[in-house]
Amino acid sequence: MFFDEIRTLRTINEAPNDFTIKFFLYIAVNQPQDGIKGFRVNKKQLQTDLKLSRTVFFDSLRWLKDNLVVQELKLALESDFMVNPVIVMNNCNPDERIKEWNRRCNLDSAREIRLRKEKRRRELKKQNQQ
Repeated sequence: MFFDEIRTLRTINEAPNDFTIKFFLYIAVNQPQDGIKGFRVNKKQLQTDLKLSRTVFFDSLRWLKDNLVVQELKLALESDFMVNPVIVMNNCNPDERIKEWNRRCNLDSAREIRLRKEKRRRELKKQNQQ
């Protein structure tokens, strides 16, 4: 499953209460299998985090994607450990991996968001001065 906020929330909400969510981050090194990392969090804790600040949670996932060159983010039941993970790409060039990730997931990088905000701020400032 590619990173998708709505699908992620649905997966979390429809899961049994005692279930453990495992985040798999595929971090591209030279060989994808060298970069598989797993993180566990239980549903109750994750729901608490989401109630406190849903955007912070998803911004954190985007930060991981931007800064660790994550190839794929997958949510799975703990028992569904992946035997043959789907690798988004196998490319040893970090810039190309980031571009490909953004293209496939259609998510803006933190830098692009910041640049857009700054541009908008300048436009508004210019309008106010006129």
